[in-house]
Amino acid sequence: PAIDPAVILFKGVGTWGAIAVAVAGMAPTMAMNLNPQEPAEHVGRVVPLVFLLSTVVVLLVAWCFARLAHGHPNAGSAYGFVAAILGPRAGLVAGWTLLGTYLCFAIVGLGAFGLFGANLLQRLDLWRDASSIGLTVLAAVVAATLTIVPARRAGLALTFLEGVAIAALVMVAFAVLLPVPLALCPTTRRP
Repeated sequence: PAIDPAVILFKGVGTWGAIAVAVAGMAPTMAMNLNPQEPAEHVGRVVPLVFLLSTVVVLLVAWCFARLAHGHPNAGSAYGFVAAILGPRAGLVAGWTLLGTYLCFAIVGLGAFGLFGANLLQRLDLWRDASSIGLTVLAAVVAATLTIVPARRAGLALTFLEGVAIAALVMVAFAVLLPVPLALCPTTRRP
């Protein structure tokens, strides 16, 4: 009998570990932190509408992936679906393109850590001459070191770190939104 790829995929990691890696890999904190600024420059105050429409589109794409996975089960990500529907040559191109996307995403993530980390250290006066290149190299070394950590522990670590980041974003949201009701409802009246 054929071996189900999902069984092989989840055997070493476990379901919760796979979910943890997927959620942390999607990095909702980076999306929440970096995405609103760019649309705000172009659409102004209707950013929530843009995000609502984007959510609908993402849900439609997710539905398409679910339908494709039902008809063509594989553990090969999107390029597996492309190969199943459009043929092996298109699947090969999609696979290499996806690999390039992942590599670019990793490089951008490491560079962002270096830039934001150096800026933070300089602003907090913890390291006045913080080097963004040095922090980027440090992040690359840590990322390379984490590749040898067993996937179970990596999933737990990613879930914990993403939880800390989400908690920090919630605190920032409260710090930004808390003054709004106070400004709208002043407690002192002028004579």
